[in-house]
Amino acid sequence: MKRLLTLPLLVSCLMAQEPAEEIKEGHSHNGHAFNEGPRQAGPLMGTTGNINLPITTSWDKGQAYFNQGLGQLHGFWYYEAERSFRALLAKDPNCAMAYWGLSQANYENEKRAKEFITLSLIHI
Repeated sequence: MKRLLTLPLLVSCLMAQEPAEEIKEGHSHNGHAFNEGPRQAGPLMGTTGNINLPITTSWDKGQAYFNQGLGQLHGFWYYEAERSFRALLAKDPNCAMAYWGLSQANYENEKRAKEFITLSLIHI
């Protein structure tokens, strides 16, 4: 008998929940493109290849994070590359090359990649 009473209560609770898309909308102050993707900071690994493409950044570790992200892109570690570029942007939101890196890490999601490029134009 208790199971019969519990089932309608469970169903009504499930029906009252908002769709997942509505919950996710707008939680990032950096723009819609940041609503998806990794949330945890990417640490410097030191094992993503010997790559150095000089960029302009105001953060002392910014170059290291950019080089790491670039190495991760070349190794097809797109999720980790996005973490590296996001770490850079958290400290230097005006680093246009980090937005470029985010767009490259999302090459399979054209809409999101374009949003990152658009954001770079706002910040430079």
